[in-house]
Amino acid sequence: MKNTATFTLLELKSALTAIDFINFGNELNVSGVSTDSRTLEKNNIFIALKGEVFDGHDSLTDAFKKEASAAIISENWFKNHKNNIDFPAIVVKDTLKALAELAFFHRIRFNFPVIAVAGSNGKTSTKELIASVLSQRYKVLKTYKNLNNQIGVPLTMLQFDSTHQAAVVEIGTNSPGEISLLSELLKPDLGVITNIGKEHLEQLIDLEQVEIEETFLFGNLMKTGGVCFINCDDQRLAKYKNILKNSITYGTDKSQKNDFNVEIELKNDLKPSLYFNINDENFVANLNAVGYAIALNATAAIPIGAYLGLTGSEIKAGLEAYRENSTEQSYARMALQNIGKFLFLNDCYNANPDSMLMSIKTLLAYKQAKKHIAILGDMFELGEATEEEHSNVLENASNSLYKVLVTGKNMEQAAQKNKRNNIIYFETLEEIANYMKKLDDIENTVFLLKGSRGMKMENIFLHL
Repeated sequence: MKNTATFTLLELKSALTAIDFINFGNELNVSGVSTDSRTLEKNNIFIALKGEVFDGHDSLTDAFKKEASAAIISENWFKNHKNNIDFPAIVVKDTLKALAELAFFHRIRFNFPVIAVAGSNGKTSTKELIASVLSQRYKVLKTYKNLNNQIGVPLTMLQFDSTHQAAVVEIGTNSPGEISLLSELLKPDLGVITNIGKEHLEQLIDLEQVEIEETFLFGNLMKTGGVCFINCDDQRLAKYKNILKNSITYGTDKSQKNDFNVEIELKNDLKPSLYFNINDENFVANLNAVGYAIALNATAAIPIGAYLGLTGSEIKAGLEAYRENSTEQSYARMALQNIGKFLFLNDCYNANPDSMLMSIKTLLAYKQAKKHIAILGDMFELGEATEEEHSNVLENASNSLYKVLVTGKNMEQAAQKNKRNNIIYFETLEEIANYMKKLDDIENTVFLLKGSRGMKMENIFLHL
């Protein structure tokens, strides 16, 4: 992600917890921060991040060939190469922390509203929907795709500039403490948690720990005087309306007496309509996307838009302007697609137990088909809950669907446990495709395709 964040030498010394500044004159003018030598531009400062499979220090020569203004390097690397450094270098203990420090220094230059989006499911879609709504009145910066980690969030913050009037930033987690770290770094003015679900259980263990992790966002907002937007459709979140003073509630359950109530209606083509009220005026927004999940994500954009001064008409226009960029490389976040003679509800971008059940619910809502068949792959990062959660999903699917075709080691074990006639295990996606070709009544059948990203469920299309 390119940015034009500027820093003088004095500002770098103020922003960074540096060990040493080497080969610097009296002045330095940085225009842009880069962590990728391939996209680095002249006068960028290059931060040499070290990952599991790459080391930015290996790209220092390339960075200075492209006229980087300086580099931020780690103390450990410096100790082994200090006699070979002939470029302006800032030595720090941790280059990832240095990236965060520059982002934080840059963040406090701006006072436009920053909205943080956290949660177990639907963060990216919710972020896009909020941005689409706010864009009806403001110039909005949003997180690129789902770059929501300790690299993506600071790089997003470094894109802030004086032309922006609002920012919508997605923050994610796969281990304890990340939401706390990222929310403290971002300093959001508003925050929403989409839901509390069964995510990254290898590290977060159980739902109680997921709740603790995600609600660090609310805790940070409490400390800074920010506004918490509470999804009261989620039982684990609903209780916070009695805890958080500076909060706004929303949801589809009218019994919760939310500040903003939304009614969802799924049409024959699975595209939802949202009914809502702003300032005693009723509105209907017809989304150009598919499924219950996207409708639930859209409900968050309504109170946030209203809080930031948008009219009901602007909110409606923003919701209807949203388009799902969902079928890159054939994988999707919920889209109806014809692949040859087969109709797919393609939702194979990723999967966890909650999103699996939501997708099955959406599949069953497609009343134009007589037969509903799910093609399901493994769900990853469930830790000790892996066996139980795969079994629960298969039990739900087999109870409600015509057939359930599964692949993957975890699904195989669950299928052996749930010995139902309508659950069939296949070693490969090609085998599933060959089975599908032999099915009758295809014109009256719809197939759900879903699994974790690593399963690459979209590869079934290569065999149809």
